[in-house]
Amino acid sequence: MSSTSLTALKRRMKGINSLRKATKAMELTASSQIASAMEKMQRSEEYFSIVFKNLTDMSDYVKNSNHVYIKTRDIKKTCIVLIGADRGFAGGYHSNLWKEARSVSKDKDVLYYPIGKKAREFVKKRNFKFVCPEEELTGSVGRLTIKDIKFMADIFAKQYREGIWDELIIIYTQFDTILQQTATNIKVMPIANRLVSQAEPGELISVLYEPSIEAVLESLVPQFIFGLLYGAITQAYASETAARKMAMDTANKNSEELIEKLKLYYNRVRQEEITQELSEIVGASRSRGGNSNNDE
Repeated sequence: MSSTSLTALKRRMKGINSLRKATKAMELTASSQIASAMEKMQRSEEYFSIVFKNLTDMSDYVKNSNHVYIKTRDIKKTCIVLIGADRGFAGGYHSNLWKEARSVSKDKDVLYYPIGKKAREFVKKRNFKFVCPEEELTGSVGRLTIKDIKFMADIFAKQYREGIWDELIIIYTQFDTILQQTATNIKVMPIANRLVSQAEPGELISVLYEPSIEAVLESLVPQFIFGLLYGAITQAYASETAARKMAMDTANKNSEELIEKLKLYYNRVRQEEITQELSEIVGASRSRGGNSNNDE
């Protein structure tokens, strides 16, 4: 192998080593974000359980209601909230999410509300319809505030009341463990199917709702949507950071193995080159020595 080839090999090892530093930095960043993401996830579960209990307590009072949130209607259009991320480098995180989205949307007339740059790209690339103008979409999963999510929940409640769509589904990645995350979906609206009373016959407590059950329902349902949406977003963010940490950890290990193999190959080739050079020097020296004897 020529010295030019050896130089190219050294450049390749240098490039892999630079890439390893970048993936290591991404792994450390993801590791630092996981604790915060999991804390938010736990808080969202507590909030949702309180709101859902209030709704289920009301279920016996509203099961025959004609309120727009309760009465059944035909499912003609479906709104899908697709929660992705802003960056890749997370293994199979997005491919599993897209597979879930295709499965859920099959044979449905769908309007999408994507959250995250990658989710927005998924919708645009396939020419799917947005539920609202693209400039009105809320952005990054990791930077969403309580106010942002509340704003989204109010939009969904309003659109359902106005009949823009008849079904709301959130597609996100559920955080199981650091090592496992599962793309899944949850049906949010219509809410009637979820309001199944927990009380046994004879255990129902009479409650007076002021100013009325309808007014309380009007307030609770957007909070219910908010609770599910906030929970899905925190689950998705925790899953994204965990998936990226594992993907970068794998990339680091693979790059280390590759560098070690290239070093061994480089040293072997270099040694062969040195041996060849020595052989040529010895051969040339003997040749000159033989010529000198002949001249004498």
